[in-house]
Amino acid sequence: MGVNWKNGLAALALLGATACTEVDLVNQLDAVVVFPDGYMEQASDTLAATDWTQAQTHEILFLEDDLKPTFVSMKRGQPYILKLVNTIDNVRTLAAADFFQNAAASDLTGSTESDPLMVVSIALAAKETREIKVVPMNPGRYRFNNETYGTYVPFMGSFTSGVGAMSGISGVFIVEE
Repeated sequence: MGVNWKNGLAALALLGATACTEVDLVNQLDAVVVFPDGYMEQASDTLAATDWTQAQTHEILFLEDDLKPTFVSMKRGQPYILKLVNTIDNVRTLAAADFFQNAAASDLTGSTESDPLMVVSIALAAKETREIKVVPMNPGRYRFNNETYGTYVPFMGSFTSGVGAMSGISGVFIVEE
């Protein structure tokens, strides 16, 4: 029985190693994250009423052991472009489920999904830059993490927590009225 368990663990590790190079770079809604009732309607209405010519850009740099800036301030109802820049040779992920549950998101670079997006995290390949348009809908403080992928768990169809969540490499989106 011990040999089968070890073989299973080895297979799981192999799947995790290969999956990192093949994953879709957007983690859409999964079973763990529940968006609020009426989210799609509210987000659709918010995006339809948005004048993107007024959008301010916030650049977030993903560094080897840090991210800059740590605090990103926004106003409820105002349009923003989040420019995510991975400066290193490894995949990084902006994990921000709470923020995205409270913001209307659209036009993610490289995504073919329709608007609004129900994004919970955004992966960046090595040295990749991606942009996403967002309109915060609710004031609050929303933590985001600079994560590497954790271990791929096939029956869950997702990755476990990565290094960023465990090592404190995180920041806060501050949304004010």
